[in-house]
Amino acid sequence: MKHSHTGYYQYPTRPVTPLVPRMALVSGVVGAVAVGAGAAARGIRLVKAGEMTREEAIRNTFKEAAGGGIASAAAAAVAGTLGATGILGFLALVATATGTKYLWDTAVASEKK
Repeated sequence: MKHSHTGYYQYPTRPVTPLVPRMALVSGVVGAVAVGAGAAARGIRLVKAGEMTREEAIRNTFKEAAGGGIASAAAAAVAGTLGATGILGFLALVATATGTKYLWDTAVASEKK
C-alpha cells in the first residue's frame, strides 16, 4: 500500500492472532501424549525384560512426555508467529522442536548428576 504523504510503500505485516497461543497449547498436549505413549511402551518392554524398574519407567515416561509437550508447543508457537507455511513452516517446526527437546534433555540430564 502506497502512502500518499511519503510516497513509500508499506508492506502489510502479519499480526500474531489469538489462535497462536491456543495452537501452541493444543500442540503441546498432543506432543506430550504422543511422546509419553512412546516412552510408556518402551518402559513396559524394559520393565518386562528386567532392564528397568517400574518406578524408573514411570519417571522416564513423565520426563519424556513433558519434554515432548514443551518441544511441540514451542515449535507450534514459533511457526505460528512466523506465519511460515509449506516447507519453510515444516523446517521451522522441526528445527524448533529438535532444539527445544535437546535443551530439555540436557537440563534433565544435568539434574541427575
